[in-house]
Amino acid sequence: MYVLSTELAQDIVSRTMKIIPFNVNVMDVGGTILASGNSSRIGERHVGALLALAKKTDEIDAAIAENIRGARPGGVIFR
Repeated sequence: MYVLSTELAQDIVSRTMKIIPFNVNVMDVGGTILASGNSSRIGERHVGALLALAKKTDEIDAAIAENIRGARPGGVIFR
C-alpha cells in the first residue's frame, strides 16, 4: 500500500489551492489532517473525513456542518 508523505500532501494542497478558491485538506485513513491550506488544522481529526470513511456521506452540507465543530458546508470527500 502506498503511503502519502506529509510533504507530498502539502504540495498537493498548495498546488490545488492555486487553482480553486477553497481550503483543501488531505487526511490519512484515520481522519487526521496531514496537510491543509490552514496550517493550524494539521494534526486535527477531521470529523467529515471520518463520516466519509464510514461511508455515511460524500459531502458536508449545511445540515451536517451545523453538527460538526469546525466544519463548513460544501466540502467534498474524495476516496
